[in-house]
Amino acid sequence: TESISLVQALSSAPEASPQLILDIGSDQTIAVIASGGTVRESINIAVAGSQFSQALMQSQKISLAEAEKLKAEVGLTAEPSAVVLQRTLQSLLVEVRMLMNYWQKKSGERVAKLVVTGGSSSMPGLLPYLGSNLGLEAQQAVPDTQYKVQGQDQISPKFLPVLGLAL
Repeated sequence: TESISLVQALSSAPEASPQLILDIGSDQTIAVIASGGTVRESINIAVAGSQFSQALMQSQKISLAEAEKLKAEVGLTAEPSAVVLQRTLQSLLVEVRMLMNYWQKKSGERVAKLVVTGGSSSMPGLLPYLGSNLGLEAQQAVPDTQYKVQGQDQISPKFLPVLGLAL
């Protein structure tokens, strides 16, 4: 249901060509291939925000609060956090590539675009890193502008599955 609700929240004008949606949460990443507003394939990957923080804590010998701050403020844009995070992201990239290859063999269609959402999706440097490693144009997920939360300009990417459930 999380995959379906995520696609629902992003599908006010559904893409006809397949797109890869990565919902990078705290404990897992949900990878969804969607087209025409429908989930075509979906997998859960055990690499996400908490693993990024743990890797930073261990490598830098810092507290969880410091690791979270480093992840949010520096992310993949500078050493030494970039190397640690890239190493952690490798297993995520392997799983995502396998999903993309499976989809292409099954359907004969290539994934055209990468859309990233979730609590860790705003980590500095993440979008260009994922895009270049997957060979896709990467963009931050943006919900339809008709949906608003009182007192906010835009719905946070981490709340897209909740929005999709409400639709």
